[in-house]
Amino acid sequence: MEEQKKENLPENTEAENSLEDTSEAQKAAQPAGRSFLWMLAGVYLLYTGYSLAAAVIRGEEGATPIFLLIGIVFLTIGAGLVFTGGKNLLKANKMKQELEAGKSAGMAGAEAAAGGELKTEEQPAVQKKMSIADRANLAKRLDEEEASSEEEEENQK
Repeated sequence: MEEQKKENLPENTEAENSLEDTSEAQKAAQPAGRSFLWMLAGVYLLYTGYSLAAAVIRGEEGATPIFLLIGIVFLTIGAGLVFTGGKNLLKANKMKQELEAGKSAGMAGAEAAAGGELKTEEQPAVQKKMSIADRANLAKRLDEEEASSEEEEENQK
């Protein structure tokens, strides 16, 4: 029964593959932005913690010893946020580079398999998400192109 299900499933088209690549790139980009915000929040906490602790150490009026404790807590949390954000940012950049390297290697393999046919085709500059209707229209156009190419081959014979 599982074999029948596998046979009935349509194979991935190039459009679906490009959508998967785009979503992976978006997933890699999203943590990068979030990590940058974590780092900014960490820097702000480091600044605030330092200001609180320095005020107590200098003996400014109104600075109580509890401010020193709060400053130390802010410094600790801020350092953790900067460290974690930086680590996640590096990880996201590494994932993005691996994804780009995989795409270029995949394109090179596809070009070699196609005998250089892909070199003449234009690659889309921006890949966007396609709706279900767009996918259906794409599949319909591909079927029409295949049918017209088959008709041309029969007419040539």
